[in-house]
Amino acid sequence: MKAVTTAFPAAIATLAILAAANPGAAAPRPLHPYRVQTGERVRLWTAPEHGGFEATTATVTAVDNTGFTVVIKDRTELVAFTDLTRMEVGRGARYLRRAALLGFLVGATAGVLAEDSRDEWDKVAAGAIYGGVGAVLGTVTAATIWPARWRPVDLETIRPKPVADRTALRVSFTFSF
Repeated sequence: MKAVTTAFPAAIATLAILAAANPGAAAPRPLHPYRVQTGERVRLWTAPEHGGFEATTATVTAVDNTGFTVVIKDRTELVAFTDLTRMEVGRGARYLRRAALLGFLVGATAGVLAEDSRDEWDKVAAGAIYGGVGAVLGTVTAATIWPARWRPVDLETIRPKPVADRTALRVSFTFSF
């Protein structure tokens, strides 16, 4: 039990150092539109003739190669990628879930190993308490290291490329016997 009680402050100090480092200062690289997944939160901008979205927050419900379906408050909209002038994806919440799960697993393992009693219910209770504390610490640490932010989407990768000269005359012949 003594090893765990001395390791606990060391773990908190390590988490504080990691939180202070905050590598999130670099500018995020734009995402490809096809990397937007179902369930993610997006902010949309379109021209007035294509829905007039101005930083409208929505949740993606379906994605294909031409566009996606989003839910905005209590209505569903079909948005084509070519109609968008700007789009951002909210990233960060998935890190919180992963960190909470990892913190719970580490805390529960430490709680079970720290309990000296032979009674199994004491070990389960210690695992639950330490797991809860670990989940909270993991979530707080992830929130400070990877805050929720909006990442831009590179819409230029899917826009149709302009044809250089549409006035050229093309003639084709087909012979079949």
